[in-house]
Amino acid sequence: VALYTGRDKEGRLRVSEDTTPFKAKIKSANLLARDPKCPLYRQYHHDRSVLAFQAQCFPDAKVHLERMVQLEPSMLDYKIQLGVVLRETGATDEAVQLFESVMKTMERSFPRRNLVLYDYASCLLQSGNLAEAMKQTLEIDVESTSNPDPYHVKIKWEMLNMIGDGARRMQNVSIEVKALRALITLNPNHCKSMWNLGAALCRKNEVEEGAAWYRKALEKDSGQLTKKERNRIHKSLQLAEYQLQNGLKLHNEDGKQMAFVSTDRSQVLTLNSDDFDVKQMGSAQDAQD
Repeated sequence: VALYTGRDKEGRLRVSEDTTPFKAKIKSANLLARDPKCPLYRQYHHDRSVLAFQAQCFPDAKVHLERMVQLEPSMLDYKIQLGVVLRETGATDEAVQLFESVMKTMERSFPRRNLVLYDYASCLLQSGNLAEAMKQTLEIDVESTSNPDPYHVKIKWEMLNMIGDGARRMQNVSIEVKALRALITLNPNHCKSMWNLGAALCRKNEVEEGAAWYRKALEKDSGQLTKKERNRIHKSLQLAEYQLQNGLKLHNEDGKQMAFVSTDRSQVLTLNSDDFDVKQMGSAQDAQD
């Protein structure tokens, strides 16, 4: 306990910088770590794992949590904390495997099930498995009660945002759309999620529904959006409507931009971040160029 005396500015436990006064105690305590026959052997590793985890001394916590998992293989709490420690120390694949084993034995009535699902989803996200991260996040239950825990709503919202951002970076438009739909289910009045959903659907060539979400974002807005953001949605809506009127397909099946040429090759569309322009082609050769 002396090792972790003191707290930082945020009130978290920290490792004492000067361990000189405690050397004798530390030496005695370390003897316990090597003697399974000692009556205090289990208690020693439990206390060290708890204190090290609270102090965010993850390498130290890993050592003692691994020992506790060996001593108490049926205790899920030790496995869950070890999974978090593995994630924080960069051992993502090991963390995913450990959480998989936890999920197989964890009852749906487990008191901290939502928090475990969040930790598991974050490991999957770090490993790049967006689809499974999305599946586990949707399992975070905030709909089955009329008075959900605000913290559980917050972590589900946070994870869905991270999955959506990751999907956008990886150009996985299908997962991005699923994440945005789930965000709107959590908060039906969140205009930016509607805007982002409209953009994602347009990249998926589902332009008619995308345009509908642009309109809904503008209709629902009651001060959430800045003037610049509203102008950008208006421009995106104009582009979507132009696509529908002229049969333009601006993205391939993976959501990547293609050459912006109308189906009859008579028009070329040029875009930048805030505007678009249409150029009439004088000839078939101009359109081909």
